[in-house]
Amino acid sequence: MTQLQFMLTDYTVKFGSEQISLLRKEYYLLQYLYEHANQAFSREQLLNAVWPLEAPSERTVDDHIYRLRKKLKRWDGELTIETIKGFGYQLVCEKPHHKALPVMKDQEFRQLLESVLKKYHLYGQGDSIAAFISEKNIGFEIPAAYEVILAYMKGDFWWFIRENKYPMTDKLFFLIHIFQTLSKDYTRSIMYIQHGIKRDVFPKHHRYEAETIGLLLAYTANREFEKATQYVDDFINQRTPEITKPDHGFYPFLQNIRLLIAIGRERFGEFVEICAQMEKFYLEKPYQRELGIFTIIKGACQVRNHEAEQGIAEIERGFDIVKRTHFKSHLFPALDMAMLLLAPDFSNTIVYEKLKERREQLEQEYHPAELLSQVRTVLDQYLA
Repeated sequence: MTQLQFMLTDYTVKFGSEQISLLRKEYYLLQYLYEHANQAFSREQLLNAVWPLEAPSERTVDDHIYRLRKKLKRWDGELTIETIKGFGYQLVCEKPHHKALPVMKDQEFRQLLESVLKKYHLYGQGDSIAAFISEKNIGFEIPAAYEVILAYMKGDFWWFIRENKYPMTDKLFFLIHIFQTLSKDYTRSIMYIQHGIKRDVFPKHHRYEAETIGLLLAYTANREFEKATQYVDDFINQRTPEITKPDHGFYPFLQNIRLLIAIGRERFGEFVEICAQMEKFYLEKPYQRELGIFTIIKGACQVRNHEAEQGIAEIERGFDIVKRTHFKSHLFPALDMAMLLLAPDFSNTIVYEKLKERREQLEQEYHPAELLSQVRTVLDQYLA
């Protein structure tokens, strides 16, 4: 199918080297039609999907379709919004007019491409992932597991409710993250994770992440710093010591959590020591998501130490790094970690309120009340 890249930060859509700019609702309407390509929808169905908390008329859909068609005209032959007379609309995506390279029949070559995709994901290179999977001349089929990862990476949280192609067990751990993001009910998130582990409903790789940094992050975000420290000592160091080594993919995120725990327990010497280790680490390892969050944590601590100007600049630099990764999903934990350190009972309330406002604006893009309700319904069904 025609590969579009949706850039939520500025409501642009890319196809190959070309890009179009859309208004907010045009963006969501096209994204919904694209996620359900070659499927017909009534105007009422589109209103419910894209304007769930509003009450516009069916004419609103027609007006947005008209504008979308004008903007998509340059891609005629690749995708077209068709009118289904007396019913509604559907987005027709043409099959690519190219053949996969003969070398794609070679299993070793396909494995090599998959390893490249995994490296891009490991280091937070979201733009490289998008370019890689949209390269038509390669004919590379995305591994099924990566479709789920890519949806989360792009911050397409509604996908996890609407998409029925994959078993719910493949999506549960991501749904817990989404619940935790939107509700900030960390106690319930911990319960979901623990029940998922006990009932063995997670795929193996999700269970591993849930047992390690998943639970540890939830304890820390819930300000259970003593419990988080005990979990590192009793579980991570004893049962999964490999993630404490710099060559493991979880290592930089684990260190970011340890920084939060050190501040929460007022172990400032430990904080300085970990910072020094990670400064050297990031000079050699290009983990961009974790580097951005690390930079934000350092900036928040500068604000706590009454170095507001330098701290704010560092926080903004960290957010710029995270944004450049195109991992929309990681903007929420980045904001939450900064706010954890700058809660009003700790420090500069002005900076905290600005971060809170930024988070609320980001959250509103998802119709959070409705999405949270549906996510919780699913999680309660499987994990409560």
